[in-house]
Order: sequence, then C-alpha cells, then structure tokens
Amino acid sequence: MLKAQVPAASSISINVSANIVSNSPVELTTLNNLILRGNYAGMKDFYVSPISSPDAGLMRAKGKPFSQARITYLMEEVISDTIGTGKIILKYEMSGNTQRVQRASRLIDTGEAILNFGDDGLYYLWIGCHIDLSQASAGKYNGQFTLEIIYI
Repeated sequence: MLKAQVPAASSISINVSANIVSNSPVELTTLNNLILRGNYAGMKDFYVSPISSPDAGLMRAKGKPFSQARITYLMEEVISDTIGTGKIILKYEMSGNTQRVQRASRLIDTGEAILNFGDDGLYYLWIGCHIDLSQASAGKYNGQFTLEIIYI
C-alpha cells in the first residue's frame, strides 16, 4: 500500500493505496510508502521524484530469475475529497532497477515497460508523483494507484 499524508497544518490528508493486478506468480511487496513531508498549506503543487527523492514509494517485484514481465500503471488520477467539494490531481511516475539503487533507476514515463528480472529474480520500483492542489479544499482524499504486472 502506498500512503501519502499531508500534515495537519494544511488541512488536507491524502491516502493512496496500491491495486495490484496480476495473473502471474510475480510477487509484489511494498517496502516503503510514498511519504509527503513538510507544510503544504498554500501550495498549489509539489513533486516527489521516483529517481532522487527519499520520499518516493518503493516496491519489490519477485519473479523467475532472468525472466521478463510487462508492467503497466495508471499515470494520472483525479481524486475528490470525501464530501466532494475539492479535487487533487495525481500524476504518477515510476522508475525501476534490478538493484536497490534508486539514483541508478530508469524512468518508466509511458505507463508501461518491460522488466528484466536479474539473476536473483528481483526488480525494484520507485513511485513518485506530481501533485496538483490548485483545486483542493480542506478535507480527506482517498485514491488508488493501479499497477498490473504479467509475465511475457
């Protein structure tokens, strides 16, 4: 599950869970949640880089060594607050690497990529996003990051 919480000072709380669709024996594990730190009151947007931000979410895919899988994800989501008066636009970005080295990860900016599992059968995915608060109002927001992975 990916969770993002904006501190109370901004009166906005964002929760994003992962919806993993898989018809293959690839195992996905969340190692770190997407974290939003700081005071975002009055801000219209901000960015968490999947390649350079320590706040990016991290998932580990475990499959057959030296195999390939296709991964797709929803790149944009609009979520409304629980009473429907405001909305937040999330534009997700993902990067990946066979080693757990975030800065060396490759950006997956088309919403789809072929993963090449290493000799240990592992592949690491970092999740970041652009968050547009320009139409947000105080409240709680719930979203769902959708990710699909299948062997090819």
